[in-house]
Parts: sequence; structure tokens; C-alpha cells
Amino acid sequence: MDIRYNTHQPAVSQLVFNNSSITWSGRYTSNNHVQDAIFSPVSINDNNTTTYERACLSRSTEVAAIGSAASYQLNGLLSTETRYLSPVIDVSQMGAILVANIINNSDTNETAYGGGDAIAKYVTRPTTLAANQDAEDLIVYLNQYMPSTSMVNVYAKIKNAADNDLFDSHAWIKMTPSSTTMFSDISNPRDIREFTYTMPAAVKTATNGAVQYVNSGGVTFTGYLTFAIKIVMLSSESSVVPLCEKLRVICVQM
Repeated sequence: MDIRYNTHQPAVSQLVFNNSSITWSGRYTSNNHVQDAIFSPVSINDNNTTTYERACLSRSTEVAAIGSAASYQLNGLLSTETRYLSPVIDVSQMGAILVANIINNSDTNETAYGGGDAIAKYVTRPTTLAANQDAEDLIVYLNQYMPSTSMVNVYAKIKNAADNDLFDSHAWIKMTPSSTTMFSDISNPRDIREFTYTMPAAVKTATNGAVQYVNSGGVTFTGYLTFAIKIVMLSSESSVVPLCEKLRVICVQM
């Protein structure tokens, strides 16, 4: 079985003494069975993130696709300044940890109450405000690392205190981001930007722009007492994924 991955950690037991060193490099294979032409530097016993999806192939695939070469190769160059001392590698304990990002690029039906096609998502628990503290608007702040091949969508689900429908039966409302073109530098994973998400104009139809919705019985409600937030992460390249942190939600009373 071929194993696809986006992050790998070569696991190596070694002893490196004073005046000696081991320089490591690796040669890998893409998910469409194209092997790297050269070895590139790699950090052992640490995470190494790839710029595109790689694969560790089964032996039968290696024989058929890349001329029997190993699809995951490590090269250790040992050096020392004295003939009496050498670094040591325990080859019996060598291995690798391979991690695949589970993400896709489809948000179809994410406004449906049961969710949609997106694979990578985070959903908060429903939060109920204190009695008689109903809110009429909602704002979300979220810090994001979002390269140009990725996208983050935020959704809200709300329920009025007088609504007898189950909370889970309510549809998700896709919120409006402050920007859809403010992308992070793909070479800098700490290029994190703050985004603001607001309720769309289509639901801010009451006096002073308060949010409204219609339940399953056709009754229109203004404001809410219970809410939940859903964050959907998308990417067309599984090795270049968005990251989110510091979720903040403000319930606005009017």
C-alpha cells in the first residue's frame, strides 16, 4: 500500500561526538511516482514539511514505477577530525513518521444543518447566553495563516429563546470575511493575519440591522440566545493548508 504524506520525521538513533558530525539529506517521491533528481537537506528527529504531497510506495509500486529504487531515501554523511573517533548510527532502529493532512477543496452544502462536503472543519459547542441577554448581531475574529491555494470559511448557527425547533436542525449561516484576497506568505508559516467575520446583509433584515431567520414552522425570529461557530478549512494542495488560532466571538446587543 502506498502511503501519502505531507510532513515526515526521520527517526534516527545516533551518537555524534566532539570533532565529528553527521550531515543528513533525503530523496523522496511524489504522489504521482516521480522521484526527486537530487538529495536535499533534512532534519532528523524533527518535522519536515513538504511543498507538495509525497508518497512512500509499496515495494511492488517501486519496482513498477521507479525502477526498483527506494521511494524514501536517507543519506548520512559521517565526518570526523580524528582517526580515533567516529560518529555512530544505529541502523537497526531507523524509521520515519509520516503524517498526511486530511483536507479537500469543496464546501458544498456547508450551510445545511448537518454539514457539507468539507473534510477539515472545527465546530464549537452550542453556547447559550444568560437569561434575557438575547443578542441581535454576531462578530467573529480569527487569526489565520492562509496561503493563496487555501481558504477559510466561517459559519454561524443561531437560535432564538422562543423558537421550539431543535438547535441542531437550524441551518448554518455563512459569514462575510473582511477580506478574501489577503493571503499569507507561503514561505513563512508565522505570517498570521487577523480576519473579521460578520453576519451577511441577507439576514440583517430587522430594525437597526438585527439578525433574523425563519424556522421550520415559517415563524420569523429576531435575535438569538444560543449560537455555535463552524470553521471550514479548504485547500487545493494538501501540503499547503491554512491554520487558525485565537477564535473570538462577540455577541452584539442593540
